[in-house]
Amino acid sequence: MNENLTLRILDYLEQKTNYAVIVTGKYGIGKTYYLENLLFPEIRKIKKHPGNEEKYKTIKISLFGVTSIDEIEKLIFFEAYPILKKKGVQIFGGLLKGAAKFVSIDVEEFFKDSGLTPSEINNYENFVICFDDIDRKSTDLNLSEVYGFINNLVENKSAKVILIANEDTLRKEMNVNDIDNYSILREKVIGVSFSFKPDNLSVINNLIESYQSDAEYFDFLKSQSSYIINLVSIKDDNLRNVIFFLEHFKNVFSQSLKIINQNENLKKIKIDVLTDVLKFTLPIAFEYKLGKLDDKNLNLLIDYFTNKRINWSLFGENTTNHKSDYIDEFAEQYNDEQYRLRFFESILEYVIGNSILEDIKLLNEFQEIYKSESENFSEKELIYSKLRYWDCVDLSSNDYKKTTKNLIRLIDNNKLFLNEYATAFHYITRFDNPLNLKIENIKKKIISKIKSGKYQYVKHLDFHLSIGPSEKYKDDIKEIINASIEKNHEIAKQNELDKLEDIFKSFEEDFDEFIENSQNINNEFVFKPFFAGFNFKKLWKVIGKLKNKQLIELGFLIEYRYRVSIYPDIKIERAFLISLKEKLEKKVEVNKSNKLDISTYKFVINKIESVLPNF
Repeated sequence: MNENLTLRILDYLEQKTNYAVIVTGKYGIGKTYYLENLLFPEIRKIKKHPGNEEKYKTIKISLFGVTSIDEIEKLIFFEAYPILKKKGVQIFGGLLKGAAKFVSIDVEEFFKDSGLTPSEINNYENFVICFDDIDRKSTDLNLSEVYGFINNLVENKSAKVILIANEDTLRKEMNVNDIDNYSILREKVIGVSFSFKPDNLSVINNLIESYQSDAEYFDFLKSQSSYIINLVSIKDDNLRNVIFFLEHFKNVFSQSLKIINQNENLKKIKIDVLTDVLKFTLPIAFEYKLGKLDDKNLNLLIDYFTNKRINWSLFGENTTNHKSDYIDEFAEQYNDEQYRLRFFESILEYVIGNSILEDIKLLNEFQEIYKSESENFSEKELIYSKLRYWDCVDLSSNDYKKTTKNLIRLIDNNKLFLNEYATAFHYITRFDNPLNLKIENIKKKIISKIKSGKYQYVKHLDFHLSIGPSEKYKDDIKEIINASIEKNHEIAKQNELDKLEDIFKSFEEDFDEFIENSQNINNEFVFKPFFAGFNFKKLWKVIGKLKNKQLIELGFLIEYRYRVSIYPDIKIERAFLISLKEKLEKKVEVNKSNKLDISTYKFVINKIESVLPNF
C-alpha cells in the first residue's frame, strides 16, 4: 500500500532540493514502523551522486520531550557518529563545534581511531535526517524554532530532511484566533506533504512473523490475524496497540496453554479456549493502551461482564436509557452477535498492571467457565440453557414448568453459586408466576440457602447490580441481592482472616520466607496491612524469640515498607510501629549487659524513628 509513498520519497532524495518533506497521519498507525522497516532500507541503497559509490546514511531523531535546539543538535551528532558518544564528547553547538570538544581525548588521536575527517564530521549531505514525534516535543520548545532549524539544514546545509508527525496536532498548536499561522510557517520549510495510509495487513503480519521462534504462539496468531486486523481498523488503525497486545498476550497464551495441556477435558476444547482468551485479552489491551480504563469505566466494564452471568440487563427489559455511553461503545466495537465474550478476571488484572498473571486463578476461571463444555453439560447448565432468554419461549407449558421445578430442586440441593440466586428467583417467578408459588416462601427459602450455604467469594458481585424496570417482584429480588452481597462480604472477611493467619504463621515458622515475601512487589504481602491485623501480644512473643540477625532484617523491612511513598492501605500500621518501639526501648533499659542485643534493639528503634515522619 505504501510502495508509492516510498517511490515519491526516493524521488525527493534524488532531486536537488532546498525543502523538507513531511509524512503526516494519526498517532500509532505505523508511521515509525514504516520508516524504520520499509523506507530506511531502501534509502540506504541509494547512491548520493551518479558514478559515486557512497550511499546515504539514515538518522532518526525523536523529538519527544525535547526542550531546545541545542538538544536536537546533540541528538543528531550522537546518532550520526555513535563513536563520539562512547568517547564522551561534549557538544556545544553545530557539528564542527561538537567535533572540537572532547573530555580527556586527543582530537588527532580520535580522528585517527574513527577514520573520520573534520570535513566529514561537518557534512550534513551524508545523511537523510528524519525527525519523528515533532508533535510530542516539549511545550518549552516553540514549533517555529524547530522549523527554523530545519530550514537552515535544508537551505544552507543541503540536508535531506523527512518529518514524521500528525499535522492536525501541529496546526492546533500554531493556529490562534482563527489565524492559520501553521500554513504560513509550513510554506517556508515543507515542500511536499505525504498522507500516510496504514497498511495494517502487512504490518500486523510482519509483527506476527517476529514470533516465529515460538512456533505454537506464532501459528495461533496467524490463524487469528484476520480478527486482529479487523479490530485494528475499528480502533483508528492504531498499531501501537497491537504491539502492546502481542507482548502481553504472549504470556497469557503461554500460561493458558500450560493449563490446557495439563487438563484432559480442556484439551478437547483447546482451540475454543484459546480463542476465547484472545477475544477477551485483545479488547482489554486496546482499551487500556488507549487510556480508556479509568476507575469509572473499569467498574462499568466489570459490571458489564459479570452481569452477563446474573443477566440483569438481559431480562428482556428495555434498558436503553440506563446504559453507559462507554459500555455502548465497547459493545458496539467488540461484541459479535455470533460470539459471546468470556470474562477472565485474572487476565484483566494482569493486562492493566494490577497483578501478575496467577496460573491458579486462571485455572479456576477455566474450570468454572468450561465445566459444561468439557463435561458434556451439567444438569444445572442444561436447565439454564432451556430457561435463559429467549430460548425459553419455545418450550411447551409442561416442559417450562418441569424445567422450572428442576431449578427449584437445585436450590433445595445447594447446587447454585452465590451469584446465581437472584437470576434463579427471576426465572422461577417471571411470566406471572406460572407455578403459582407463594412468592414470600420461595424468597425465604432462597435467602435461607444463601445464609446457610458454603460459597466461594465472588469478586465485584456488589458492583451496580440493577433490576429491570418492569420486574414485578422488585422488593423481593432486592432482598435476595442484599442477602447475596452480605454473604459475599462475610466470605471476603473470613478470607482476609485466613490470609492473615497464614501470614502470621509464616512470620512465626519461617521468618526468612516471610521477609522475602514482604519485599517481593509481586506478592500481595506488600500491600496488606497485616501488622495492624496481628494480635500484638502474640506478635511480640514471636519477635522476642528472633535472633539478632533476624531483628536486623526486620529493621530493614521496616525501612523498606514505610519509605517516603507509603502505600495508603498500610498507613494504619503506624500504631504497630509505635508499640514495637516502646517495647524495644524497655528491652534496652532492662538489658544492660549484652551490648550486641542492645545495639540490635537500637538499630530497629532507629529504623522506626526514621520512617514515622513518612506517615
